[in-house]
Amino acid sequence: MKTSVWLCVTCLAASLAGAQEPGGRLAGSVTARDGSRLPGVVLTVARADGWSAQITTGNLGTFRSGDLAPGTYAVVTLVACATDGG
Repeated sequence: MKTSVWLCVTCLAASLAGAQEPGGRLAGSVTARDGSRLPGVVLTVARADGWSAQITTGNLGTFRSGDLAPGTYAVVTLVACATDGG
């Protein structure tokens, strides 16, 4: 029997209040289908122009990016699935 881990990435894009230049950050958490948070997950944040950065979730499954320029971003991650030998 295979046990899969379903991934839910919750992101909040917030603008920088009072900043001289427009921009924002991504922040959120990565959880399994059962709601448990997943630490150590590597997320790749990518922009269409080829720029990308990696963020790793902390002990509580949360992450926060550095400052991001205005634009559209894709957030991608891969999580291995556990199996019980079946």
